[in-house]
Amino acid sequence: MPTYDGSPETVAESINHHIVSLTSVGAVYIEGTTPVPVNGLIHRMRAVVSAGTAISQVAVSIREATGASGLGEVYEWPLATQPLDSRGADSATTGAPLFYAVDMDTAIDQSRGKKGYLYIAAKVDDATADHAVTIQVDIEVVE
Repeated sequence: MPTYDGSPETVAESINHHIVSLTSVGAVYIEGTTPVPVNGLIHRMRAVVSAGTAISQVAVSIREATGASGLGEVYEWPLATQPLDSRGADSATTGAPLFYAVDMDTAIDQSRGKKGYLYIAAKVDDATADHAVTIQVDIEVVE
């Protein structure tokens, strides 16, 4: 792992892409998981609806625990025209990265650093639960 000195080059080298694919998504949040470092910074979140009918908007919630809200929720992007493409907490192209901390899960291979699960949920503006949503989260490891 490169030494992080804050330069754009070392930030780019230390970012990992995590993809979660959700199916049967409707107007209520459907949640999935991805194994991540126990501490990290979310630099970018992208979401696209890849299947389903009558869809124009998607919302995404990133959580530190299953079903979390309030203090357990890292960030929620409200319903917006899809595809979503957000850098940190800003819906434009620049924004401060979002910090998260999850509990270590010993069921995950820990050989490349301590890992836990980040919970990622999506919903759309259509109650018909026939949509597929793909979400990519770009994460930088924080030691």
